Amino acid sequence: APEYKWNVLGDLKKGFEKIEIQKPCLTCDVYDVCGGRCLFFNRELLWGRVGFNYVCDLTKFLIKELKENKSFFVKLKEKINYPAFNNTTEIIP
Repeated sequence: APEYKWNVLGDLKKGFEKIEIQKPCLTCDVYDVCGGRCLFFNRELLWGRVGFNYVCDLTKFLIKELKENKSFFVKLKEKINYPAFNNTTEIIP
């Protein structure tokens, strides 16, 4: 989305800038797992703070459930046929 100035990394001649995740993600207790979700979602707040919080709460719930059921999923790992290269888009929200 080059129409958003913050979303332009730079170019080969001038170099590149790092695009930072912003608050509240940086202080979140699951940031190390979540990574700030979608950078665009974090920056633009298209659904406002309430919508952002809904997605954040859902993400925290999913992380908790996955951690609690990790042994179940590890057993299924060999049965899952997933592409070697993950070129998919994010489903949530």
